Amino acid sequence: MSEVTLSVTNKISPEEAARIEGEHGPVVFLSHPDGSLFGFKRLTGDEYQTRQNRIKRGQIDPNPDEQMLQLAAVYPSREAWNAYVGSSVFEVSVYVAAYREAHGGSDVHVADPDEIPSGEDAALWLSNNAYVFGFRRPGRADVKQFQAALVLEREGGGQKPAPGERARGALETLLRNTAASPAFGAWLDQNLFGINAFGEAYLTAFGVRDVQRVSGN
Repeated sequence: MSEVTLSVTNKISPEEAARIEGEHGPVVFLSHPDGSLFGFKRLTGDEYQTRQNRIKRGQIDPNPDEQMLQLAAVYPSREAWNAYVGSSVFEVSVYVAAYREAHGGSDVHVADPDEIPSGEDAALWLSNNAYVFGFRRPGRADVKQFQAALVLEREGGGQKPAPGERARGALETLLRNTAASPAFGAWLDQNLFGINAFGEAYLTAFGVRDVQRVSGN
């Protein structure tokens, strides 16, 4: 499967990119080796939550990720993207993966010692090779809140957002509440796929793994 990459300036000029972003806000431009090039606006919090809710409910038609890109396509046009989708096989899924990575969905690992900022304190440092953020160890109150929120989510409920704010899931709330890096919240606002990427690494680092029986009846 071919790789989709961020487009380079010889495929779209800085002036053209600036014009498009002036109309639509931040846009990520992605190109495929087949010669296609598309621009997608940034995913909003409400759009992300709608996608997550549809996935939780098992609604797969239309495909949540394909619908996400359809709504986000702005360059050269949504119609051009729809036509491309209609004639594609696996290319669309690769565009989806690249779009998610461009919005925080890249792999996250426990930071290497040389990645950790000097002079800052945290119980855990996580890195996606572009950004490094620190987190404190969750306390019992954090864990109980997280577990209770998970139960509500599974039952179809969840945290009630304040007026004008987006509902936050259990994992996102845990990450925000335990973040030791002041910049993490603002970064996450713009990179919503970082919720699962950092969240899974966070839970694993603090012991949320499959437990296997080693002895006993």
